[in-house]
Amino acid sequence: MPMEIPKPTVLYLDDQPGNLTVFRANFRKHATVVTTTDPQEALRLLDERDFALVISDQRMDAMSGSEFLAKVRERHPDTIRMLLTAFSDFDAVVSAINEGAIARFIRKPWDREDLLATIIAANELYWSRRENKALTDKLLHRERLAAIGQVTAGLVHELGNMANKLSVASEIQEYWGTDEDMTREFQILRSGISGIRVLLESLRLYSKGGGELVPKPQPLELGEMLSTWMTMLRMFPHVRDLATLTYEPSDQEFPVYIDAKMIEQVIVNLVKNGAEAAGEQGHVKLSTELGEQGVVHIHVDDTGPGVPDAVATKIWDAFYSTKGDHGTGLGLMMCRKIMEAHEGHLDFANRAEGGCRFTITLPMKTVY
Repeated sequence: MPMEIPKPTVLYLDDQPGNLTVFRANFRKHATVVTTTDPQEALRLLDERDFALVISDQRMDAMSGSEFLAKVRERHPDTIRMLLTAFSDFDAVVSAINEGAIARFIRKPWDREDLLATIIAANELYWSRRENKALTDKLLHRERLAAIGQVTAGLVHELGNMANKLSVASEIQEYWGTDEDMTREFQILRSGISGIRVLLESLRLYSKGGGELVPKPQPLELGEMLSTWMTMLRMFPHVRDLATLTYEPSDQEFPVYIDAKMIEQVIVNLVKNGAEAAGEQGHVKLSTELGEQGVVHIHVDDTGPGVPDAVATKIWDAFYSTKGDHGTGLGLMMCRKIMEAHEGHLDFANRAEGGCRFTITLPMKTVY
């Protein structure tokens, strides 16, 4: 239902009292008219109450109309601004347009019917803008609430996954002091702590409007590292449901200088995503490949439906998720940031035989 538009409220500034009297006499029946000869008082009045429209004469001793309207624009940008001027004041008109962003200049002597129609139209424009702004603010508020709900639900899901890994602490406690080899359990526990650290880092970055990750690299052999992570990867619920999670090691060694915890988080995200896409009894495969110009590629292939074209341009965006309440929309965004911090990159492509391939590219080097 369209809003009922209030009666126009007009502030008229002119240093000639007679002009103010004529203006009031012509328009007081159609608008709430407030007049003054003092630019400073006009600014004070604007600070104290809302005016849909302010009209100023150009030629005044204390301050020109264009200067006054420039101040109005700075302090009250939503108020419609108009300038009264003689046709010969071309420079004043240009100045008012540039500095005061006036909606219209009115030529002296003004025509009553024309000026009344202008006041009514300006008032409609003012309230239309107010209504649009209110609707926009309401929509943004709803979107923020929806985003908060999505992120909260996603965080619960992600933290639940990490809690699964941290639960091995009870097993460590049970067998502590025995001859049982707990190396695997300690690796899983460390991985869970690492995942929490990276998740908190991603939230910290985006709560501050962005930022750069700072890796803590060390020399490692990539194949060895991937083999070590396979046991940990099989602990995740969707990964456990796969028919196969395989890693095809290469005969070649790939020396890299990386932050292992960060790269582990990338691998975890990609394998989990691949497992969710492939579904129960699907397949996810990791493999390595020597690239050109001293880089190594890590491929994560799945047998899912692939990435639809409509989604392809959005998957790197923060808070965009295709998982509904089960995703924060931070995973792939953070993966790409981690790769950029390692002077590498992350890409994906749908495979001709079906499914999707995500490819991590890392420079092979032992020092920076």
